[in-house]
Amino acid sequence: RWEVSTESGNVVPSAASEKKQAGLPFSMPGTSSTSAEIEILSRHHFSSKLQRMSCVVRDVANKRCYSVVKGSPEMVGNYLSQKPKGYDEAANFLSRRGYRVISLAYKPLSSSSD
Repeated sequence: RWEVSTESGNVVPSAASEKKQAGLPFSMPGTSSTSAEIEILSRHHFSSKLQRMSCVVRDVANKRCYSVVKGSPEMVGNYLSQKPKGYDEAANFLSRRGYRVISLAYKPLSSSSD
C-alpha cells in the first residue's frame, strides 16, 4: 500500500493501520537499492479507448526515471518487447473465470526525451 504524501506530494509507503500492514519499499529489477519515495512527473489518465493509463515517474533516492503503464493484458502485451512465458495463457485463463485482469509494465528511461 502506497499513498500520496501531504508534505511532499510524492508517493510513499502507507503507515500501518489496525487492519492493514504498512506499505513496503520496493526495488526495480536491475537495481540493488530499494525505493521508498516516487515522484509522479507526468500522468496520462485511463482511457477506455486506449485500454490503458501511464505515468512517468522518478525514483527520488536513485534519481532514475521510468515509464509505467497499466491496462488490459492485450494492450499492454502489444507494447512489450518480449512477453513473459505464459503471459497470454494466464490472462485468458483468469478472464475466462470472470476475473478482472490488469497488466503492469515499466521501462527505464535513459533521458527526459525518452
